[in-house]
Formats: sequence, structure tokens, C-alpha cells
Amino acid sequence: MLVWSVMVPGTCALCLQDRGLCDSHYLPAAIFSLLRTDGDSPIVLSPSLIMPTDRPVMAPLLCRDCEHKLTEHGEDYTMSVINRFDTFRLLEIINSAKRYRQERDERAYFGADLPVNRDALAYFALSVIWRGAVKVWTKHGGNHTGGLRLDKQDQEGIRQYLLGDEPFPSRAAVKVTVATDFGSQNSALYPWQHQDLPSFKTFQFYTLGVFFEIAVGQVSHAVRNQCCIRSPYKLIFSGNCENASTDVLGGFMQTAKIARKLK
Repeated sequence: MLVWSVMVPGTCALCLQDRGLCDSHYLPAAIFSLLRTDGDSPIVLSPSLIMPTDRPVMAPLLCRDCEHKLTEHGEDYTMSVINRFDTFRLLEIINSAKRYRQERDERAYFGADLPVNRDALAYFALSVIWRGAVKVWTKHGGNHTGGLRLDKQDQEGIRQYLLGDEPFPSRAAVKVTVATDFGSQNSALYPWQHQDLPSFKTFQFYTLGVFFEIAVGQVSHAVRNQCCIRSPYKLIFSGNCENASTDVLGGFMQTAKIARKLK
């Protein structure tokens, strides 16, 4: 159920109409609610600050209709299949799959075999990256996140896709990996710009056991073949994501100020 806050005047970043804007979340508020299940505040990590907080990162960005569109087409489904601590539906689905292929240290599952809404997962992933590209979000203690760098044509192409005016962008690929390690299953991390390659950019983030890797630009054939939408077999992966998350968190520990409550 959506609970709307007081609207403020402004132009919606998605439909570009001058409408009242509601408080939009960078990552879904449901993640914070799930992380509070043990009664403790979630720990927010960034390059400049590590602190416990119950406040998700939010700001006026979208009108009510567009906020509902992002929720209905991507967020609701994704939040239903991540690790909810009493159940992890996406992990249960792949564990019951009858066939997969081994790709180095990962398993690749054939999307046609799985009762998974791949369109919703990809829509959610691109919606989060787009939100990070169109706005610099103010975090706790005056710190910032977002500001992801997307070329104008790609930012506009993703906007039209999210709005429903265009199909899945031809210059995008979304790899979905179901994390098998404890750390990734029990934490979430805001998007970061992983690589700026000559022909395309890559971004990563994870939400309670589901690791998203997004490539945008002139995506290579190898990367396209891992996409849950554009690959021939509509692949969903599973594997240990600890190394990817540890590398990022380790970097934060070198630069961030740690709140007194955690010392």
C-alpha cells in the first residue's frame, strides 16, 4: 500500500509534466523495514559516513502517477522475491530448477524454465539506475549519493522505457544474480558506478540477496548474453557475491567516518 506525503510543486522527472511531487525513495522503503526485523536500525554505508539510521534516502522527484508506475511495474514484484528473512522466494525458485549450466563459479538458469517475472526485475533495476542518474540524493549527515553518469541518449531512452513509451532499451543489459552468501542476503547497497569502459558503462547494486549488474551503451556481445531480457536463454544467475560487495565495503571502511553509536 502506498502512503503519500504532502505534495510539493515541481516537474516530474519521468513524465516531464508540471505536477505536484511526492517524496520518492532511491531504494525502496521496504528494504529498510525488512532490515529492522531484529529491532536494530539498519547500518547505512557510504564513502564518507557509516551510521545506523531508520531513514531511507528520499526526495521529491516524481508525481503520484509515475511513482505508482515504478512501484507497480518493478518494485512490488522485486520486493516480493528478495530475502524477507522468513522466505527468499527467488532462491527457492532456482533451487527447484531442473537444469542449469555452470559458468565458472556461477550457475546460469534458463529463464523459460523459471516462474520468474524477469521483466519486472529488469524494470526495477533500470528504474533505480535512472533515479541515480537524474538526481544527486542527499543522505544522512549532509552526504550525497546518486549522480550516476549516463549519456543523455541513454538516460532519455531509459526514461521512455520506464514511462511505457518504448520497449526495453537496445543499449542496455541487466544481469540478475541470486546471492548464495550470507552477507549479500542480509544487506543492501546503493548503486555505484562500477566501470566506464570505452563503449559502455556498468553499474551495480544489491537488495537483500539479489545482485543487479547493469550495462548501458554499446554493450558487448558477452555482456548482452548475460542479460535476463536480451540473452537468447533469458538467463538468471546464482553465485557467491561476497567478493563484489566486500570490495566496495572495504573501500568505504578506508574513507568513511564511523558514527559514535557503532564504536
